Amino acid sequence: MTIVKAKLRTYRLRTGVYPDTLAALPLVPDLTIAPYSNKSFLYRKLSNPANGREIELYSMGANGRDDHLKGDDIHPGKKR
Repeated sequence: MTIVKAKLRTYRLRTGVYPDTLAALPLVPDLTIAPYSNKSFLYRKLSNPANGREIELYSMGANGRDDHLKGDDIHPGKKR
């Protein structure tokens, strides 16, 4: 997830905006795969950014559900 986040920031620095999807990033496909779900990390641009956050990047947790950053979802700002 750290590499994906760095690529997102680099993209924004180069273009002035975040990409619409992770597919726009020059990544090795395996780097976008989340550990618990074996699916791509969940990513979305926020239409009304709050607290300086313009995007959300996270992974489903062990329960295999997208809990929209709640429950056991895994994201960079989550305290363990």
